[in-house]
Amino acid sequence: EEGMAEMAIVETDGIFLSMPATLSIAFANIQMRQLKQANTNVRRIARAYPDNVINNLVLGQVQTYRRRYDDALETWDRIATVAPDNKRVRYWRGLTLLRSGNSEAALAELQTYLQSEYLEDWHRSAAQYRLGQALYRQERFSEAWQAYKEADRIDSHKGARAAMDRMRKRKRD
Repeated sequence: EEGMAEMAIVETDGIFLSMPATLSIAFANIQMRQLKQANTNVRRIARAYPDNVINNLVLGQVQTYRRRYDDALETWDRIATVAPDNKRVRYWRGLTLLRSGNSEAALAELQTYLQSEYLEDWHRSAAQYRLGQALYRQERFSEAWQAYKEADRIDSHKGARAAMDRMRKRKRD
C-alpha cells in the first residue's frame, strides 16, 4: 500500500511521469483484482492518448477480465489499426473470443499468433494452452491434448498439466 501511495503522488505531481505512474497503478490494480479502478485508470490515459498501444493493451485486458467482451474486441481492433504488426493483440483477441464463447474465432486468432516468428517461451506456452482450450470446447480432444502437451513441453505449463490430468480422469471414468 505504501508503494501505491507513492505512485499516486507521482501520478498527481509528476510532470513527465503521470501517464506511466497511472499505468503502473492500473497494473497494481489488476494484480489486486481491483478491476473497476484499473478500468478508471486506463480510461483516463486513453482520453489523453487514444492511440497509445501499451495503454490500450492494458485496457483490453481489463475489459476482458471484466467480461466486457464487445468493448475488448473494439479495443483490439483499434490496436490492430494503429499497430498492425503487434503480435500480442492476436493472443488477447483470441483469449477474449475464447472467454466470450466463440472458440472457432479464438482458434483462428491463436493459430495466427503461434505462427509469429519469435515468441517468448511463456507466451508460446500460454497460447498453446489457450489453443488447447479452444480445441477442447470444439470437442477436438486429441488436438486439444497435443496443444496442452506442447504447452507443458515448452515450460511445464501448470494449466496445461491440470487440463491433461482432467482429460485422463474423464477417460478413466
